[in-house]
Amino acid sequence: MTPYNTGKVRIGSRYTPPKRPRELNKDELLLQRALLNKGRRRLSDGSIAAIGIAIAVVIAAAVVH
Repeated sequence: MTPYNTGKVRIGSRYTPPKRPRELNKDELLLQRALLNKGRRRLSDGSIAAIGIAIAVVIAAAVVH
């Protein structure tokens, strides 16, 4: 991968792709199925937003620690 050079920083210069794909947990699979409409039941927009916010909080907490 060639990093993008902005003149001050080289974006992506230290990126290494993951060795194997990350497995999705139950909440991420539920959100994916709801967004792709592949489940038997359809989630409401409020439920999708709540799950998305919860996932974002978990990811942000993992990045901070």
